[in-house]
Amino acid sequence: MDRRRLLGMLGGGAAALLAARAAPVPPAHTTPPPPPRPPAPRRRGNRLYAEPVGRVTGQHSPNRTGESAAVYGTDLGISWADGSGGVLVAFGDTFGRGWSGAGGAAGPGATPAEADWRSNVLARSAGSTLAAGMRLDSWLTDRPGHARQVIPRDERPGVREFTVIPTAGISVGRRNFMAYMSVRGWGAPGRWRTNYAGIAYSDDVGETWHKPDAVRWANLPDGSQGWQMCAFARDGGFVYIFGTPNGRAGPVRLARVPEDAVLDLGAREQWTGAGWTRDQSRAAVVIPAPASELSVMFHWASGRWLAAHYHERLDAIVVHTASRVTGPWSPPHVVATAADWPALYGAFFHPFSAMDDTPYFQMSQWWPYNTMLMRLHLEA
Repeated sequence: MDRRRLLGMLGGGAAALLAARAAPVPPAHTTPPPPPRPPAPRRRGNRLYAEPVGRVTGQHSPNRTGESAAVYGTDLGISWADGSGGVLVAFGDTFGRGWSGAGGAAGPGATPAEADWRSNVLARSAGSTLAAGMRLDSWLTDRPGHARQVIPRDERPGVREFTVIPTAGISVGRRNFMAYMSVRGWGAPGRWRTNYAGIAYSDDVGETWHKPDAVRWANLPDGSQGWQMCAFARDGGFVYIFGTPNGRAGPVRLARVPEDAVLDLGAREQWTGAGWTRDQSRAAVVIPAPASELSVMFHWASGRWLAAHYHERLDAIVVHTASRVTGPWSPPHVVATAADWPALYGAFFHPFSAMDDTPYFQMSQWWPYNTMLMRLHLEA
């Protein structure tokens, strides 16, 4: 999620400039070559660490998402239980057959239309045995073999929106909720500006989505509004909403709302560090900066809350633990580094692994711009 997407989609000179500064890429309109073999895990003492299980997306994955859904390049892989026994999996900016493999961008010589760009797509999974990899069983499509965009872009006059990207998902009963951010523009790597963040909902297991205008957090002029990217969790009759500002440099704050009032932002309370308040300005930092692309899950096997995210300064995926959803949260445990996984980002837990001894999460890499299922080994 950075300006390389913007440069690639502009095509022409900007894309050529990016190509000149990056590793060589294959010509447009060809299937990208197989990505490098995943590195062997490197355990560093008696600490948390992650190891690869298998690729989830891309034509070279077992799911062969290029031919099954025209998903040759994509990222994120936000998974949640859909309330009907399965799992929904949301992906961010997605490219089809015309994508050249140049990260999250259309690529040299290809326009967004030629690269079959969609801002977001959604898959279904029955929840396969994760130790053998993550199976994607079907996609929300607009024609056979073509995953469709499920959250529409904001086409209102005067709204400058480059893309709309999912950041979290959860279900309450049969209703599914998806948090998203309206991206106004990309800046330097790790810096982007949003118009607002919002919550969409679906009452037909993800088939159709609604974006109520009233369920939005407008960004502040300086980009500091604290819930532009979200992570969801449920506990004790509440949906907890962890938030970070746009970009990758901000801290994490926490809010909650009753399960039957997720779409009522007026019912939201913020954690102050000592209690709950309706005053958003008093929201306390629960995990210090920098944090982005956050995922939170209660892990029943260990009896601990787990929070995973990309840490910009460490250039790594890290995990924090806590005994309560409000914290205090542990310092970051590095579980995957850019030394092993160049251009890594995002760590989204699989909901069905909450009961497993070893949790699983999907991780993205800018190159090969697809997702990998990772197994997280916890300390004794």
